[in-house]
Amino acid sequence: MNKNKYVIYTSLTGGYDELPQYEALDDRFDYICFSNDYPEGSKVGQWTICQIPLKDGNNIELSRYAKLLPHRVLQQYEVSIWLDSNLIIRDTILYEQLIKKIGEGYKWYGIKHPILDCIYDDARKCLLTAKARYKDVKPQIYFLKTEGYPHHFGLFENNFIVRRHNDHIIKKIDENWWQLFSTYSKRDQLSLFYLFWKHGFSPKLIFPNGESTHNSRFLKFIPHKQLSIKKKIKNKLIEYQNRLMLKILD
Repeated sequence: MNKNKYVIYTSLTGGYDELPQYEALDDRFDYICFSNDYPEGSKVGQWTICQIPLKDGNNIELSRYAKLLPHRVLQQYEVSIWLDSNLIIRDTILYEQLIKKIGEGYKWYGIKHPILDCIYDDARKCLLTAKARYKDVKPQIYFLKTEGYPHHFGLFENNFIVRRHNDHIIKKIDENWWQLFSTYSKRDQLSLFYLFWKHGFSPKLIFPNGESTHNSRFLKFIPHKQLSIKKKIKNKLIEYQNRLMLKILD
């Protein structure tokens, strides 16, 4: 039987990155990685490996399943803390901050985006950096506009999330998040704040305003693996196509 109420978890698929090992640990938290790259139940450093319970899906969908749907895979925990697999906890002070936030009793904490505050602006940035295809983003933006979703409503970096994932409203948001992610672009930032707006939900911040995963002294980034030449060429082509479509529309 699990003794801890809190879990820090991540996901790794397709050999995209190395599984990070934290420089600071805390025995009040369990550490779980959802991955099909390692045997079920095996230990890799601090991580206990759990298989991803999604039968069909590409690597992006597999990597987002547990991230977006913790209530389906982590029901035994009261609070889940998602961290992208390229982030390392480097200071025990972060755990004390997390315990303090959890004690406040709010249902969702996130990281304010350091630059943008608008889904529409983030969508454009995704297109200009080949992180998404125009054909996938266009219907999503059309959907948001037909819903009346406002500009500059807010934006999180979704690489660090604290949730009471078994709460009924959080489960509704997460289920809707997965639905939109499955229907439109595979960029989860382009739908989360729409769902907060739709559900009349107000999340809280993990760090003070102005602090993010990029400048926090408690975290360290691990660079992603270098893309292959083929992948770089493909991304350049996508970027060119996206810029062409945006130029036509502008």
